[in-house]
Amino acid sequence: PGLLVIMERLRARATAAFNQFATEWLGDKAAGFFRDVDAVADRIAQSAREGQEIERKYLLRFVPEKAHDSRWVDIAQGYLPGSKLQERIRRVSIHHGGGRKDLHFYRTVKLGEGVTRTEVEEETTEAIFLAMWPLTRRRRLRKRRFEVDVDGLTWEIDEFRNRDLVLAEVELDSEDDEVTFPDWLAPAVQREVTGEPEFLNVNLAR
Repeated sequence: PGLLVIMERLRARATAAFNQFATEWLGDKAAGFFRDVDAVADRIAQSAREGQEIERKYLLRFVPEKAHDSRWVDIAQGYLPGSKLQERIRRVSIHHGGGRKDLHFYRTVKLGEGVTRTEVEEETTEAIFLAMWPLTRRRRLRKRRFEVDVDGLTWEIDEFRNRDLVLAEVELDSEDDEVTFPDWLAPAVQREVTGEPEFLNVNLAR
């Protein structure tokens, strides 16, 4: 008899629990909850994408003529000592008409290798740049960067000032994105060098 009483009580509890579940969750009653879950998932996915850099890099034979007709900046950058964590400081000179130029300074931390890497960058002050610049001694490079917009993508053409080297980079939304070279760029492309250590800026700076 005692077991029968326990069984009836458990059945009653189970029935009450199911009725509460049906009242609060079945049908379209849970739609609001799952909308909140989807919103949280979207925010998490967006946060994961922030700071992610997906780009491909190509060795060029020369600087295409169209690049010379586009906007360009001069870049001086140096790397702080470190192996796994790469911290970079950069001075960007934006040139305008009449010889006027604007200076901007950035601190950047990169992690990883290959097509997809983590990159966190923030603009900083000239004072901080000048304070950190001596720490980059013998780990510096200078280049002129031409930027050309094509079909929603920006091709960055880097002409290095301290060596005979021209590289092109394009940032993508996904690793699976197919890269099609514009007509003005294709003749200059020698080969893809994405992820090859000798063409990483941190190694070119040594």
